Amino acid sequence: MILTCPSCATRYQIDGGQLSDSGAKVRCHLCSHQWHAQQADLEEEPVADPVESLRSKLKETSGDADSPGTNGRVSTILLAALLVVVSIAMILWLGRDSLVRQFPGMATFYDSLSFVDSVPGEGLLLTGVRSVSRLDEGTRTLIVEGTVENPTNSEKMLPALQIRLIDQAGEELERWVTPLPRPSLLAGEKVFFSSTLRDAPSVQTEAAIRFIEPE
Repeated sequence: MILTCPSCATRYQIDGGQLSDSGAKVRCHLCSHQWHAQQADLEEEPVADPVESLRSKLKETSGDADSPGTNGRVSTILLAALLVVVSIAMILWLGRDSLVRQFPGMATFYDSLSFVDSVPGEGLLLTGVRSVSRLDEGTRTLIVEGTVENPTNSEKMLPALQIRLIDQAGEELERWVTPLPRPSLLAGEKVFFSSTLRDAPSVQTEAAIRFIEPE
């Protein structure tokens, strides 16, 4: 599928599964324009073979590469070098799953190459979440705690947690952000978190937690 930047018309080939039904925030690597891309923005248009495109561009800029002389030799060397770069890039991209399994640290490298912003906490799980309310010298304190787990087979960067207190009528009473105690989790690891709110509401509430980008 093809996604086109509305600012500079740069075209990207992506897997349609990268965009959810609600779309995703994306950024163009060429002009840094950001927009909310949706499934309707994708075009079913074939992408030219990168090797053929490079060969065609070299012929346009350097003339007849098959002719004898210095220009022909330079063009041949440039073409060979570009073909090597393209081949390495294709191997890295097509073999990403295998490489990440063997070298978990490469997950961060691949995340940095993606132009589609990933969802904070994607692949992570919140388990064992509970809220404990108590009185300390007449002041009500609420403690929200639980565990963040990484069930995937690669290292995951840890986002922050946004905690919202909702009353029985569905109204939001309090909202705050708490960082997690570690920057990342390796495959299969978990980390415990605990966040305290003083002067908490005295009415019965429910804690709603979601992952957000660290501030």
